[in-house]
Amino acid sequence: MLANTAYLVGDGASICNAIAVDNLVDAIWLALTTPAADGHCFLLNDRETVTWRDFYTAIAAGIGTDLSRVPSVAAPQFRESASEKLARLAAGKSAMAVMPLIPRRTKRLAKAAAAAWPEPYRPNAWCLPPGPKPKITEEMCLLQSCRWRFPTTKAETLLGFAPRLSFGEAMQRTGAWLHYAGVARS
Repeated sequence: MLANTAYLVGDGASICNAIAVDNLVDAIWLALTTPAADGHCFLLNDRETVTWRDFYTAIAAGIGTDLSRVPSVAAPQFRESASEKLARLAAGKSAMAVMPLIPRRTKRLAKAAAAAWPEPYRPNAWCLPPGPKPKITEEMCLLQSCRWRFPTTKAETLLGFAPRLSFGEAMQRTGAWLHYAGVARS
């Protein structure tokens, strides 16, 4: 938010399956000390259903800024990058048959070239260069588009997990830490 690169997908009404660090540490301790937990995976989050707008509002308050500075964006259509296309092609049956014949150095060079392939930039000579803008990633768009709250029933029944910190308490502690760390605006 301070670097003006944060954004909300849509209106921020989707579910943010967040968990306070203290609650996560409690769950990890329970998983380590509960014999029945061995070999199990658990989904965890805090007790309250929190939206991305709620989460960003609390962070904005913690750093002394306003949520109105965070732009709302529509989720774009994502296209495969050159390296993703190369990986998809390399995973194909015919490529797998030929792959052992290609020298390792040639494969590394192809991967590096695909990863370094730049997106075209067309500057406008009539405008000043833009300031920092949010880099909208597919992963963040997917996270911020979640409409499903992770179920914690398994952790509650098998581990006895119950988040001790509420979202409000966790965000107050986060705000205090942001001030202590010198991140927050005074």
